Amino acid sequence: MSRLIHSQFLARTNRLHEGVSTSQLGNLSYLYEDAAAVTKRRELFARDLGTTVSQGVMFRPLNQDIIVDVDAAYRGLGMTGGLPLRADAVVTQAAGVGLFLLLADCQGVSFYDPEHEVIALAHCSRKSTNLKLAAKTLRYLQQNYDTNPENALVYLGPSIGADNYVFEGWIRDELDGWGVNLRSVGQDKYSVDVRGYNLEQLRLAGVRPKHIEDSGIDTYSSTDFYSHVQTDREGGPEARFAQYIELKS
Repeated sequence: MSRLIHSQFLARTNRLHEGVSTSQLGNLSYLYEDAAAVTKRRELFARDLGTTVSQGVMFRPLNQDIIVDVDAAYRGLGMTGGLPLRADAVVTQAAGVGLFLLLADCQGVSFYDPEHEVIALAHCSRKSTNLKLAAKTLRYLQQNYDTNPENALVYLGPSIGADNYVFEGWIRDELDGWGVNLRSVGQDKYSVDVRGYNLEQLRLAGVRPKHIEDSGIDTYSSTDFYSHVQTDREGGPEARFAQYIELKS
């Protein structure tokens, strides 16, 4: 496994710096390791993507449905220290402004509207997925940038698979309305399919199935990506990988 993977779908446009880091690169969160080591890895990640760390905007999610627009004034925010932007999805039409999100099970969703040259990156955790953040991000693009959902290109990065995301019966009340994406696995336990529910939301919002690329990678079972749930159950150090998207200048 290399230090990053790409969306083959988005890469074909040749308009984006985009990708997801792997465990081969190492932890990219300042919360779990020496800052100097993390900064070096972030710089290497940016170089592998074809950009620089100073172009990025790091955002830390609230597990809500807060969507924020950014421009060139936000460049570098949180990338080499300091406080990141607080948001659940970030949008920009500014070239050379990258969106940087740390993950370890939650669903990262990258959006690109090639007609209006606008991008977005959403952090779809169980809670924000329940608030339909992916669909709301697309609606935000429609209302603010005239994005036609049928033309939007969407990439779902690595996230925890339903077979490994299992809860006690209380989860039924929290996730009422998830349909087949909340499945009984016996003994009052339920598997939660965050990826599946995001895919459903995107299709219902009007994104063409052929315009959605799903990485299909389960962070829990893959050794190439970090999983908070696996660490919580089996022990070991916490770590985070990153998903990134930037319009080329």
